[in-house]
Amino acid sequence: MLRCLLIPTALIAVTAASQVALRLGPLEVTVPKQYSATVERKGTRLDFTIASPRLTVTLLHAPRQGTDNPWTQLDTIAQERHKGTAEVKRTQWLGLPAVLYRIDEKKGSVTTHRLVLAALDDARDTVLQLEIAFAPSEAGEVQKALQHWTAAVRYRPQEPTIGHDG
Repeated sequence: MLRCLLIPTALIAVTAASQVALRLGPLEVTVPKQYSATVERKGTRLDFTIASPRLTVTLLHAPRQGTDNPWTQLDTIAQERHKGTAEVKRTQWLGLPAVLYRIDEKKGSVTTHRLVLAALDDARDTVLQLEIAFAPSEAGEVQKALQHWTAAVRYRPQEPTIGHDG
């Protein structure tokens, strides 16, 4: 049985077997069965902390900034944040135009990479984003994680949300 939780601000643990759907505005996510995660809601974002492989998955939605066409807007978003060695790739996610890019950050001796998938719903002026943060040692797990997590997210823009969810 699939259940939907609406928790304004909470830290919860979701095991792979629980199959709980979490709502975040127009987004609904069910933790993929391959993962167990601790979930924290922070306004319009959900942070999933996964112990094995060691990843942090962030899902968020935000109002669109600007009035450019979707591809120009997405290219701008990516260029403002992109700090990786790979090129920004245009794609689709949730049936919407999207960009995929990487951010490489080094703070002291610690390197963190972030694989970011950002989509734009032009009709609703909404940016949707999935971000996977990982250490270089987990790089081999990221493509699988991206596949699992993109499949786990549903976009439900016309369904009303109950309660406060940012």
